[in-house]
Amino acid sequence: MSGPLKLGAGAHLVVIGGGPAGCFFSLFAMRLAREAGTPISVTIVNGKDFLAFGPSGCNMCAGVLAETLVDDLEAMGLPLPQERVQRRIDGYYFHTREEAVFVPHPQGRSKIVTVFRGAGPAPSEMLESKSFDHWLLQAAERDGARVLKKLVTGLELPEKPGDRARVVTGKGGEREEIEADLVIGAFGLNSKAADWSAGLGFGYKPPGHIRACQAEVPLPAAEVERLFGNFVHTYVLGIERVRFAAIIPKAEHLTISLVGTRDLKREDLARFLQHPVMQAKLPRSFSLPATACVCLPNIATGSARHPFADRFVVVGDAAASRHYKNGLESAYLTAKLAAETAIGSGVGSEDFASGYWRRCRSLIVADNRYGRLLLGGSDFMFRRRLFARSYFDLAQRQRSASGKATRIILWNLLTGTVPYKDTLFSLCSPKLQGRLLACAAKNALLACSPAERARRREAGLGPLRSGQTVVIVGGGPAGASCGIALKRLAAKTGIELRVVIHEPKEFRGRPQYNQCVGVLSPPIVEVLEDMVGVPFPWHLVHKRITGYVLHGDHESVVLDGDEVSYALRRIDFDDYLLKQAERAGVEVVKSRVTDIELTPEGVVVYSESTNIRADVVVGAFGLDEGTTRIFERSTRYRAPRCLTSIVTKMHPSERFLEQFGRRIHAFLPPLRGVEFGAATPKANHITVNIAGAHVTAAWMERFLALPELKKILPERSARREKELSYFKGRIPVSIARGFYGNRYVVVGDAAGLVRPFKGKGVTSACLTATIAAETMVNEGISRRAFASFSRRCDDFMRDAPYGRFVRLAAIATANSGYLDAIIRLCRSDLGLRQILYDSVSGRTFYRQICRRLFEPRRAFDIATCLLAAGLRLR
Repeated sequence: MSGPLKLGAGAHLVVIGGGPAGCFFSLFAMRLAREAGTPISVTIVNGKDFLAFGPSGCNMCAGVLAETLVDDLEAMGLPLPQERVQRRIDGYYFHTREEAVFVPHPQGRSKIVTVFRGAGPAPSEMLESKSFDHWLLQAAERDGARVLKKLVTGLELPEKPGDRARVVTGKGGEREEIEADLVIGAFGLNSKAADWSAGLGFGYKPPGHIRACQAEVPLPAAEVERLFGNFVHTYVLGIERVRFAAIIPKAEHLTISLVGTRDLKREDLARFLQHPVMQAKLPRSFSLPATACVCLPNIATGSARHPFADRFVVVGDAAASRHYKNGLESAYLTAKLAAETAIGSGVGSEDFASGYWRRCRSLIVADNRYGRLLLGGSDFMFRRRLFARSYFDLAQRQRSASGKATRIILWNLLTGTVPYKDTLFSLCSPKLQGRLLACAAKNALLACSPAERARRREAGLGPLRSGQTVVIVGGGPAGASCGIALKRLAAKTGIELRVVIHEPKEFRGRPQYNQCVGVLSPPIVEVLEDMVGVPFPWHLVHKRITGYVLHGDHESVVLDGDEVSYALRRIDFDDYLLKQAERAGVEVVKSRVTDIELTPEGVVVYSESTNIRADVVVGAFGLDEGTTRIFERSTRYRAPRCLTSIVTKMHPSERFLEQFGRRIHAFLPPLRGVEFGAATPKANHITVNIAGAHVTAAWMERFLALPELKKILPERSARREKELSYFKGRIPVSIARGFYGNRYVVVGDAAGLVRPFKGKGVTSACLTATIAAETMVNEGISRRAFASFSRRCDDFMRDAPYGRFVRLAAIATANSGYLDAIIRLCRSDLGLRQILYDSVSGRTFYRQICRRLFEPRRAFDIATCLLAAGLRLR
């Protein structure tokens, strides 16, 4: 244990950091020492230039001075000069997604002011520094502190109680050591000093922290006054990752401060500004300037561990601060407590433990436990419309005692001017809670009333009207078809619709492929020409597919029917449809969607390049995993189950392609990882694809090595095998859940609305997208309206279990070695051959196939055939 360490006359104190915590400590220590008759010297080592505009002079703080701190400054004889004040705050506005309430000062007049911590944001047209920190540093200097403009690079604590500490500045030839009887760590959480202090070995661990996001946005003074006045606006909007946000007005700037549930990024700031509530508040032409001063400061979420040692103490937010509130006031309090301990008791570890840190824990750390409960409960309450509306209703009762109590609680919650414990106990008052519950019950009954339900249903959720906007996520066949159909139907009904497609892929130049075989199945021509309203692109067709060849282990059978399919390049087809959409008046945005937000009032679609406010959003994103997660996070949508597919292509000679013919060769291989495969002829190549639960490139190589496949494909050298390029995708095998709701609908592959087993993905995508467009124009964009869309897609949904059965039966037949027997049987049973053709081509519904398959005579023939094959296999 260390002996008593006291500061005598002439003791030298070194403060690391010239921000408020360091200045307050210096002022208190010098004044207390003079009062005690033991004058000391103080050196403030400060590496930051508060006269510099922009990040180099800023301490990354919103710059709101609580009225208690303003009073404390006046009590110290340091009234804040008017020229340092950016704006005096008269009150707060508190906003949720649906509600807002004005929160005035309980006594009618507020002393809260806003300041710039540094000289001002960059770029800045201000002629002189307005820095609060520089003013406070000058005050400490006038009081006797020596300010040394250097960067601290290290600290050496005393090995023996009688030794002095050493503060190291500079490096190399500029290295300098300063001896000190006491070192004060006022370096804050956003300094490297917190990290190297933790490595000194005395037990210090910085507080837990989270990264916030802050911006200084230039705006003319008249606009600041018109839009925000002398009020701080606080927002709880339910934006993912953003816990709450505040807009703090300055003279000619807005400080926007966001605090999250986890580390924030600059993108979160853009999402906040693009929220409908903010879009309604900010000027129409407003956008965040590229040169705006944006920073990502660390803010404490807890307290430090053991922030003291012999001749060393940490103050400010690197030690302890109010939970999410009043960092400057916490700097004042910790600095005062540390100075009183150092001058009045001593500078040993035990002195700081029993004096400084014990009082910090009592006044700040213990109260933060109540703060976490209070803010957690507030998050829960204000993110729920019923509770938020009830609280605001009560707060707006001007003459009632409960209204006044509610406003005071809100004021204390927003400003942090009283301990969290007192605010929490006031909120938990039985009388107040009873009033809140009564108000909530009243609002709940009103919300359940038929009139309110009808109002909500009719509020913008009926058939699309002129001036409304539809955003389609995905510009493939489904998205383009939906856009074209919407424009065609709008023209037919005489309304003006804005339709926007977000599609990041380029189908020309350096194309990005859709992992698809590229065969369009009937009735694709009728769907495009009669429903979508565009000509079928006959010029893109490479080959007309006239039939199929089904292969077993040793047997094969030709399956020809009356359907003709069309083989083409998907990128050419997708490019054609997207250009048709643009000709129809659809806007195409070449950027990826990053998030969507659905509210009762509308939809906000965020992308890498812009944001769009819409009335309804259509998901036509295929099975893109990133967009799938966005929809699953924002809606009730849950993606369908999928198989993995791998596609490759081979380029044989023209003669070989001519001999290959116009049939697709289908395989149900005896590979347990591969459910089915196919070889499809194109203009100058053969496309080979496989599908299975988890197929990989290794499974494709095994598939290509099968003897029955080698018989039909061109011979490949080892070099050519290495040159094959594989493309990986997914195929839906079930219907998605929650694929529609108020203001959103999902179509095509993303909804699982495809023919099971066979797919017919492109045809199904165009068909379901067109039905969705008709629903929106004729019936509405509510969940009830889209239920009608679902009923019109009932053929897909009813057929799903039958298709699943046929798929599983086919896999089981192939894996057990019975497929050859079925192929031999179908040569004598024309009805069975037709069933196989319908199964492979998807020409008819699978429920009809199952019905025909289980006709008594055919079921008997199949069972007999399989029994005989089983006996032969034994």
